Parts: sequence; C-alpha cells; structure tokens
Amino acid sequence: MKTVIWACLIFFSCSAWAQPEISEKFLNQINLKKIDSPNSYMFKYEVSNFAYKEMLHYAAQKDSDIYYSMVPDTFVWRSPLTYNEKYVEYYFHHPAYRDYPVVGVSYQQALLFCEMMTDIFNSKILVDNAELEEVVFRLPTEKEWEAAARAGHPFAVYPWKEESIRHQKTGQLLANFVRSDGDYMGVAGQLNDGLDVTAPIESYWPNELGLYNMAGNVAEMIAEKGIAKGGGWIHGASNLRIDSAAQYNKPECWLGFRYVMEVVKYRPQPMKKLEIDARYLEGMLVLVDSLTINKPTKNFTNYVTGAFDPYYISKIETPNSWFNAFLEDIRNTDVSKYGSSYPNDSLWRSVTDVLNYYSYSNQTNFSNYPVVNISDLAANYFCEWLTDLYNQDPNRKHKKVIFKLPSTQEWKRINEPYNNFGENIWRKMEKGTWHYAVNYHPLDEMYYGVATDENGKTYPDYFYPDGDENSTRGLDGYEVLAPVDAFEPNDYGLYNCFGNAAELIDDDDFILGGSWMSHWNDYDYQSDLLYTPSPQVGFRVVMHVIEE
Repeated sequence: MKTVIWACLIFFSCSAWAQPEISEKFLNQINLKKIDSPNSYMFKYEVSNFAYKEMLHYAAQKDSDIYYSMVPDTFVWRSPLTYNEKYVEYYFHHPAYRDYPVVGVSYQQALLFCEMMTDIFNSKILVDNAELEEVVFRLPTEKEWEAAARAGHPFAVYPWKEESIRHQKTGQLLANFVRSDGDYMGVAGQLNDGLDVTAPIESYWPNELGLYNMAGNVAEMIAEKGIAKGGGWIHGASNLRIDSAAQYNKPECWLGFRYVMEVVKYRPQPMKKLEIDARYLEGMLVLVDSLTINKPTKNFTNYVTGAFDPYYISKIETPNSWFNAFLEDIRNTDVSKYGSSYPNDSLWRSVTDVLNYYSYSNQTNFSNYPVVNISDLAANYFCEWLTDLYNQDPNRKHKKVIFKLPSTQEWKRINEPYNNFGENIWRKMEKGTWHYAVNYHPLDEMYYGVATDENGKTYPDYFYPDGDENSTRGLDGYEVLAPVDAFEPNDYGLYNCFGNAAELIDDDDFILGGSWMSHWNDYDYQSDLLYTPSPQVGFRVVMHVIEE
C-alpha cells in the first residue's frame, strides 16, 4: 500500500498549476482531489495515525499545552462487552497501525489539527510558491461532503454508482462495516469484510473522484458539530448511505475525519498585453443584417420587418485582456483618462471573500473573463480607443468604422427571440436531463415550496435556510463570473448574452442580459436596480462601417 504521510506536505515543492485550478501533479503530491465547491480540494483519505502523530510532533515544538490538548483518547477502545486492551495500548502508538485512521479525536481536536495544518502550509509550503499565496484547511461542510461522496452522480445512494454494497463482478464488500448485529469480523470469512475494526486508509475502491472510504471504516466529522458522515466499522449498511448521518458528542473508536483545503488567495499573475489589430477584431465580430436576422436557425426564424443599417456585434463580452491593452496604451499618454477608466476591484469585497478577486482586473488567470467594475464613461473611452486603433491599421478591411456600445434595439434585435423561451434561456435539455446553459444564480429546487400571502392566496416560493439564497449561487459551475466564451453560443454565435456580466447599453439607462447574480427571469431590467461600476456589469461592443 502507498504510504500516506504528513511529512510529504512539508517537504514536497510546489509545481505550476493552471488557473483557476491547481495542477494534477501538485494535487497528487499532497493527496487532494478537486470537489464541487469553489476553490476547494478534499483529502483522498481519512487522516491516519501517522499524519496525526506528525502534527503532534509539530505541536510539541510549538507549545506543550497545545500538544497535550491534542493527544487522542485511546480509552475509547475500552468496552464492557469486548476485550480491546490491545487497541488501547497499540492502535495509536504501534507502527503496524500507522496507516490506519486516527480515532479518539474530539471535534475541537480536529479543528485544531486543521488550524495547525493551515499554519504549516502558509508559513512553510507557500513561501516560495509562485501561484498560491494563502490557503485554509478545514472540515468539509455536510453539503460539500455529500457532493464529494456522490462524485457527480446526484442520485447516488452510496459513494459508488451501484445501489448494492457488494462489487458487481467479485461479490466483495465495498466498505468496512457491520454486516449484522454483533458480527464485526464475520463468521464466514470473506463473505464479510475480513476486518474486526478499522482498515488502512487506502483500502477498498475509491469513488470516481478518487476518495477512499467515504463509506465505512470510520465515520467522518464535518463542519457541523455533532454530525458524522459515512458510517464506521461499527455501523450497519444503512449508515453507509450518503444521506445518512451519525450523532456524537465525544471521541469514539469509530469516529475520525478528513479535511478540505480551500484556496483563499492566489498570487497575482501579471497579465500579458494582448496585441489587438484590425484583423483580430474582424474575427471577433458577427455581421447583423436582414439576411442574418431573417435566415432560419435551428431553433427559430426571426423575421424582422423594416430596414436598418447593418452593423457588427462582438461575439463575446469585452474581456480583461482587451481592456488591459487599452489601459496600457493610454497609461502614459492620457493620465486623466487612464485614472477614470481603471476598474475598481475593491467592489468585489461586497460579493466575495475570495481575495483573488481583489486584483481581478490585472491577473493572467482572469484575462479571458469579462471586464467589470468600470463606469459607462470608461466603456465609451474603450470604444473610442478601438475606433482609432482600427482606422489606423493599414491591413483593415473597411476604410472607416466606429465602435460603440450597442443600442437597445441593436442588442435586442439579435437576442429578442430568446425572450419567449422562459426558463429555457437558462437551461437546456440533453438526454432527458436539464443542464445549465448560462452563468446565472439558480434557485435550488430542493428549497422550492408554496407560500401563502396575507389574503390567503398561495404562490410558489423558495425557502432557504436563514433566507440565504447565495448558498446555491455556484450550481451552474461558477460562483461569480465565467470566461467570456464559457457555455455554448446562441444561434448567431454570440456568447453569454444572458447571464455572466449584465451589459451596458448606449442609448438608454438599461442594462441588458442579466448577470451571474440574476435569477432566470431577470434578463431585462433597468440600471436603477443595479448601479455601475459593479462586479455584475460589463459590456460588449458593436462596430458600424462609416466608409468602405
């Protein structure tokens, strides 16, 4: 069996990782797996005796009082019905059990273990790391734990796809648990798990995320105090269910834990300047004329009556890379315009605690994300810059053009047909299952219910714990903004017209399309509901040909 040791966290050097996630090589070195929670990675194993003893060694060097407060209670093995003195004496201390899960640990001791891991990692591991600046180790929340156990299968009963507790081909049990009351070892040998108490932390088969023993072996403490998930070696099959939970109020011989690492702050990576020229811009635009509008598409035919001047519209929301090229050009030539155009990244503090966003506008990892936190004036300055840049390029296709924000009609002309599709704007059906089609704020159907108004009439509503709808903000895959080319384009080839960043309009006080904070019916609303600059508001450009 591969030995999993705490020391590897201290002595392995960090390798490069691709934004916004950490490289597989680095994650493998520290035995972490990405889970469906923003910037969070879960330990592949239950914390072992050896890992816990390594932390005790660190605690002894730091503070003897902390050391003594962390020593596990080995007397949890004593039972009036069973002679377990060998475990009292040897389970935590003997090398034979080094790779077995630690037990006899309290909730406070598990929290302290995570705090000390955080201290070690930030002070020793990340000092010379080029990508990560700060992380936090903690216990997983119940929601995180259950999602990690299901590994992408929303209706999974156990941490494996089958609803049986035995391997389909070999017939072997898939976890370490009690088959029947009092049958810990199993009277029929391999008919049961062959174990009297716990198993090594890399026993059985991992789930599809690569996490071991998410069911059985030891039940795992989570962030919610007094609740343990997964069931332990002492529990029956029903306790292995993902939706099951065990209660505890003190250390137990069947109770352990695993941890989550959450990235609090990435190191800012300076954004490389993008070289923008006329040919590049022409490739990023879609022509809108009567032929474009009235041609049949796979979903509809949009017949627009009345003449209008053809125009071009950007396929994507204006990304940070474009806007930073503009800022770089005017930084030394127009200080006043530069100062009034620079994005106000401090506005992210009102919507997220992830420090990485506080330098959002100039980091390489966000180069392909929409520019936000700018004023209408800054967007217009950018359009003026694009106009000059294009008209001065000798390789341009058109002799003279002008870039501007789209008018209400220009934006709606190519997006209006979707307004009749209701919630289908936000979701699409594939193989009988709904998938998120854009970046918005889904409301989780598990909280759906019926409310009654003061007149006794009922109406549909959502009932979130503590009224906090933000808990499901990332169901579509993004907690806040997504890349400008995320999800699928509409039938005209335009990305993120709905959701992601709401878009500024030139001729009226409207912001169209909704944002990552919008609900499914908020695609069209007035700007007095959302002030700019804002982390929710960006823009895309249109181009008019003045002279061929």
